[in-house]
Amino acid sequence: MLGAMLRSRLPSLLALLAGSAGALVLDGLPRAFCAAGAASAAFALVWLGATRGRGDTDRLGPRVTGVALTSLPAILLFGSILIVSRSDLQRRARFAPIAPTPPPEIHLIDDSASARACLESEPAKAYLEALHRRLREAWDARPTSGEGSGSVVLGFVLDDQGGIRLVRVIDASSDAYRELGNAALADAAPFGPLSGPLVCVTRLELRATLDRNDTR
Repeated sequence: MLGAMLRSRLPSLLALLAGSAGALVLDGLPRAFCAAGAASAAFALVWLGATRGRGDTDRLGPRVTGVALTSLPAILLFGSILIVSRSDLQRRARFAPIAPTPPPEIHLIDDSASARACLESEPAKAYLEALHRRLREAWDARPTSGEGSGSVVLGFVLDDQGGIRLVRVIDASSDAYRELGNAALADAAPFGPLSGPLVCVTRLELRATLDRNDTR
């Protein structure tokens, strides 16, 4: 008899535990649903115990009410699960990682006449003169760390803000000078916006030779 009583009240007991746990952990509407489910499960336990004590559980009215009371917690808990699942899906969709876009292709001027026309314009001459002066200052400021004399030849492409878009070491007397050249170029950039007649400079691979005599 005790086993039958426990089996009949087990759904309400589980709903009471699950609803209480959800009310403690969740927030917002799911918490309200879980709290209502726990309250209705507790009420169902009390009501079923009272009706069983009175011995009127065989009547149709109490049986229908008992089924409704034991079903309500499950319905409320199921509703809270749906709300939590839906909000979780929306959050995942909102913060889904965006596939990285490939970097834009670099189309360099390969026509010597066009490159020469770009470099011989007065704005380009002034810009490149300031660029090489700034690069030389950054180069002279880098310590040699006892490497002695050496040199490095850099090829680089600028973006429209004068930053380094692409760089390569064409020649270097040592790995240390390779690193010194890259570091000096990074220190000197950006060199200033390139617009109007200077846009063509962004389509050229510029070159710079940086050398240092042995001062020991």
